[in-house]
Amino acid sequence: MAYFLYLRTFMNVYRAGSYGNAANVLNMSQPTISNHISSLEQQLGKTLFRKDQSLGKRYKPTKAANDLARELSPHIDRIEEIYISTRGHPKKAQGTVHIGGLTEFVETHVTHTISALMPENIRFIIQYDSPDQWIEMLEEQTLDMAILPMPINASMIDFKELIADQLVMVAHTDFIKAGAKLDYLLDLPYIAYAPEFPCIKQFIAGLPISRSDLRVFTTTSSFRMIKDMLLSKSGFSIVPRSFVEDKIKSGEIFVANTDKDLINMRLYLAWNKLSMQKPKNIFVRDAILDSLYS
Repeated sequence: MAYFLYLRTFMNVYRAGSYGNAANVLNMSQPTISNHISSLEQQLGKTLFRKDQSLGKRYKPTKAANDLARELSPHIDRIEEIYISTRGHPKKAQGTVHIGGLTEFVETHVTHTISALMPENIRFIIQYDSPDQWIEMLEEQTLDMAILPMPINASMIDFKELIADQLVMVAHTDFIKAGAKLDYLLDLPYIAYAPEFPCIKQFIAGLPISRSDLRVFTTTSSFRMIKDMLLSKSGFSIVPRSFVEDKIKSGEIFVANTDKDLINMRLYLAWNKLSMQKPKNIFVRDAILDSLYS
């Protein structure tokens, strides 16, 4: 079964980009890593890595390596997770887990799980950064996992969809008038959420108004602030339904009929594949997924 060990080493070199980084992850010496890759190349009859002088000590994968990694990755990852979970879950699943993403999405979908896992001696560091930093932080393992509004296409990162939250156009119920049309609502001040996601842009694109005609009076990155402004009758907005569902049910906020096809804001849990070699990260990731899929 030596070939499995070689394949495991290959995936770590492929993702880490160097023998040294892979050696640190696998707790092996660099000569051992080199021997594993050489043995695997001999068995396959193909070169997997070439040293790239422009990258210093890093290695550039060949086409054969890219093809092998694409086919091998999900199987190796799953075997690793089963082994680590069986060996260390949950008693050894202790330590600090770094979670990031958009503030309100993290708070909405992780708070309950964090509270439930605190007795397991798992500590959490929650980080909120700009969208431009999430992929880099995951790749560098500054974050172990993140709740994001988009999937990530990167070799070291995997993800799973958490929820699809319907987007709705909403305003205070007092703005409803007898025979009022959508045009009336669009004349109100627009409370915009930023960063503006593609799904919100898609929603606006389907409205019977040009984007430049929206009267943007306030832009904020807080759905809680938008909700408070809606309740104070400050204008209208486009938000995920879950953030205002309680006020819709109480009759304080109404959903405008826009005659649009359903558009969802999708949220994803993303994680660094190498970080899943630690029992604590598998434990927390599975707990988050179980809490939303149960």
